[in-house]
Amino acid sequence: VREITVEKIVEKPVPVATPAPTLVIDKPLRSGQQVYAKGGDLVVLAVVSHGAEVIADGSIHIYAPLRGKAIAGARGDTTARIYT
Repeated sequence: VREITVEKIVEKPVPVATPAPTLVIDKPLRSGQQVYAKGGDLVVLAVVSHGAEVIADGSIHIYAPLRGKAIAGARGDTTARIYT
């Protein structure tokens, strides 16, 4: 009695997580304006004036004076940070 074993290699595609989009703002945010980066990080390259709000589901990076309000991790990401 002869036993024959056949091995078959099956390749399955592995879903790759795409990085969250980063929203970049390069203009000053004035009082009453609000910017929300849904699903990703927010980078602001200009001043955030009193009364303006920047909100992101990820982290927020501000490379100018922050005089308004900033909320990082709006959807519960406890690792999100605000860098200013």
